[in-house]
Amino acid sequence: MEPIISSLAGIKSTPGDLVFFHRLPSESANEFESAVVFSSRLDSSVYHVAVVMSDGWVVHAVCDGVREESLAQALLSLQPDIVELGRVELGAEWKTRACEWARGQIGSAYNDLFSPECIDSTGRRAFYCCQLAAESYKSTNPTDPGESPFLPHKLNFLDSQTGEIIPYWVDYYREKCPQSPDVPQDRPGSHPSILRASPCVRMVASRLCNMKRFAVPGDLVDALHFINGARVSLKASGASHKFDVIEPRNGETLAQCEAAIEWQVEEVARVAQKAQQHWALTPWMERRGVLKRTAGEMV
Repeated sequence: MEPIISSLAGIKSTPGDLVFFHRLPSESANEFESAVVFSSRLDSSVYHVAVVMSDGWVVHAVCDGVREESLAQALLSLQPDIVELGRVELGAEWKTRACEWARGQIGSAYNDLFSPECIDSTGRRAFYCCQLAAESYKSTNPTDPGESPFLPHKLNFLDSQTGEIIPYWVDYYREKCPQSPDVPQDRPGSHPSILRASPCVRMVASRLCNMKRFAVPGDLVDALHFINGARVSLKASGASHKFDVIEPRNGETLAQCEAAIEWQVEEVARVAQKAQQHWALTPWMERRGVLKRTAGEMV
């Protein structure tokens, strides 16, 4: 994995953007991540978010507290299956102040109670991952001080399938807060999927990190597209329309697929033009081998 955030489909990040970490369904995921994923009301795979600083560095809240590290190190320690870059479409000055505020929280504890007061079970100042990102923008709002630019959210500890509180969280709060072990369902809070779905965040690139977990979806609407080796979700990037996939033998519509948007088309053209220069210098025997291997994979 390349250590620079801009390696995500060749899209340049800016300080204040957000990086989202996804975990695909797996029996090997740890209990905490699984509980976070299953309690999501939106995207059931995103479990972590970090704030982009600059030069491939991020600030985020992890289980041992708020820290700054390279994206490469964050990927190594968190081992996501997919990582996405979300462009925060707010003013550059606001984004800069949000970064400064987030960096100012380095050394704070992890908010193990998910308390809206940013206090952990021992009374220390603390944040959980999406709370740090949300508070960074909320606390530096230039027009509405104290107002978050992200979608509102109430803490949810319910299994999205059963509607019952996930047993993990019942045991979790009994251990963390025995004097008041009630699970804080519906208290003010946040979730990485809520930040990701907010109108001010536009998903611009994604990368599949774990090729061993790669699977092709059965629905073309959710199909995988790649630009320069990076997975790009056309559905998540705000495509304005779909097009029909036609069976040429009988004219029937097989499915609908998301159309690419302007920046994706431009990026594909740029990458293809650069690749063509290298391809043109490749000996014909080597090119023949590449095409034969490609054909073999497609059969």
